[in-house]
Amino acid sequence: MDDLALNYQSDFNAILQMIADARRKAVYQVNATMIDLYWGIGEFVSNKAMQDGWGRSTVKALSEYILTQEPGIRDYFPQNIWRMKQFFETYCDKPELGTLLRENICISCPRQNRIQSDYSIYDFRISDKTNQQGNLTKET
Repeated sequence: MDDLALNYQSDFNAILQMIADARRKAVYQVNATMIDLYWGIGEFVSNKAMQDGWGRSTVKALSEYILTQEPGIRDYFPQNIWRMKQFFETYCDKPELGTLLRENICISCPRQNRIQSDYSIYDFRISDKTNQQGNLTKET
């Protein structure tokens, strides 16, 4: 590091902190959007399964259609679509949790410790904080 950089190190570190804060905020916003997407897909598939009898072959056809129509997309394999359905069905009767999930979900990337440009519920571990009764609580 040259003398100029040494003289301004604390100022430069403040800028680095601003960059890190903005990255965290961007990741949080992307995660919230993706959770909403997975919830919506899960709700749609759940309703179709109940009303129209969607089963394995229909979800497999949906997966193939998505992957054909969007060649660069990933993680919309049948088993993942079923997980989205399960995610919706697990929390749909608990509206108070829906808000908490969207506001306070903690997503950490186990494979690498950096921001990714392609987010997926299956690339991330989703964890929540629960109280002793097993209820989801807000993170502080």
